Amino acid sequence: MGRGGALLGALRGVFVAALQGATLAPCSQGDLAFGSAAWLRSGPAIFASMRVLLSLLLFISAVCCADRTSQPLAVVEAPGRGPAPVPAPVARENPATAVPVVAMAGVFEPEPGPDCAGVRQQVGAELHLAELAKGFERPLQLVQLPGQDRFLVIEQGGRVLHFSSRGGAGPGALFLDLSEEVVAEGEQGLLNLVFHPRFATNQRVFVYSTPGPGDVLLSEYRVVGSGAQLRVDPASERVLLRLEQRFSNHYGGQLLFGPDGYLFVGIGDGGSEGDPDNNAQRLDSLMGKILRIDVDSSSAELQYGIPADNPFVGREGARAEIWALGLRNPWRFSIDRVSGRMWIADVGARSWEELSLGVAGGNYGWRKLEGRRCFEEDCNPLRAGLVPPVWTYGRDRGMSVIGGHVYRGCALPDLYGLYLFSDYAPPDSPLWSLHLEGGLARPGAVNLEQTGAVISSFGEGPDGELYVLDHLAGRVLRLEAKPE
Repeated sequence: MGRGGALLGALRGVFVAALQGATLAPCSQGDLAFGSAAWLRSGPAIFASMRVLLSLLLFISAVCCADRTSQPLAVVEAPGRGPAPVPAPVARENPATAVPVVAMAGVFEPEPGPDCAGVRQQVGAELHLAELAKGFERPLQLVQLPGQDRFLVIEQGGRVLHFSSRGGAGPGALFLDLSEEVVAEGEQGLLNLVFHPRFATNQRVFVYSTPGPGDVLLSEYRVVGSGAQLRVDPASERVLLRLEQRFSNHYGGQLLFGPDGYLFVGIGDGGSEGDPDNNAQRLDSLMGKILRIDVDSSSAELQYGIPADNPFVGREGARAEIWALGLRNPWRFSIDRVSGRMWIADVGARSWEELSLGVAGGNYGWRKLEGRRCFEEDCNPLRAGLVPPVWTYGRDRGMSVIGGHVYRGCALPDLYGLYLFSDYAPPDSPLWSLHLEGGLARPGAVNLEQTGAVISSFGEGPDGELYVLDHLAGRVLRLEAKPE
């Protein structure tokens, strides 16, 4: 057995057994996992000594929060956790889910295959996560500096620090410090950062944060300096969007530029249990959505423009920013640099974590559906127009899905074209993969039940190699072949 030994295995077994007999209610595991872990941020030493206790606490929390009147959890197919029954029949797969998201807009030019000359390729290798750096505080994102071999590590508490991809060192110089500006408890904090596609000429960067309980803020900044001393000018802030929500959870927190230069923004449903305001299904609300906006224009009413081909432009009563709806708490989505498909990970409520493909105008079903199953009593899972997930898994296998990337690197050719993802799941996150063919997903070759890390996010290098962030131990790790 892996780290934690027999005792951890026993606790895991009790935890799974409890989850199979009870459906989680208001304090849903996806939210509980992230919030409960905040007190373990004081460093690797405390993290190591408290692993077993955290497992026990999560088990107790699940039992205390169980809804005894609900049906027992079913089991759904998921990689790496042993055999599972086939899911119950659902509606036909929407053919649109197999279509590359950006290619539909006619603007996507696939990147050529990687130039692997000079790269040592290891076929059939056993995989592991190699530590490159440590000393960060609750890292949530790894982003490459445009045109450089350096990265930035975004910490939940509000700092952004330089980091060399060559590893061997801890946090570098400060790029941005919003630690006095953000609330950083539970699911709140500095959640995402992205560079403008023409950063080399305009020096613009965009930041998604929570400046107060129930607030979501999207801001633009200008960057000054060069190289390892590149930094944000804090006086340059321009607020593009500010939302107020009634509850202090489900913020989403993803920024991603598409190949056409428009910015995708992932926002949660506004929080609480079961989306009480039905934000995710309402077209007059920006919550529970993926937005698509033009940051290079503005109007008298908005600090950004609306792409003319957004799916709800001109529809009465609908916000034209909306690109997709019916999401609960999208925690990381990415666009495959070769196929153009967008992969969306949406954190579940009581029973199911889900992964879907991005479709313009797509409705992913929340709060009517959770995964492929009804969440509301009056739900019709066969309702036309809903985009079903390509993959779901139950609470016996995880508690808070972490979206990743399609591997397009050279070093591990067996992984090429696989989508890699994880689950927050203290004390030891898994690393799973999916192979997509004809719109149908199947388990891929990567199947690590234990990684030795609590994964909060993935990063992708310019060479297509993949990185992960260990939220509790403050580490940056890279997916590599295990040394012989």
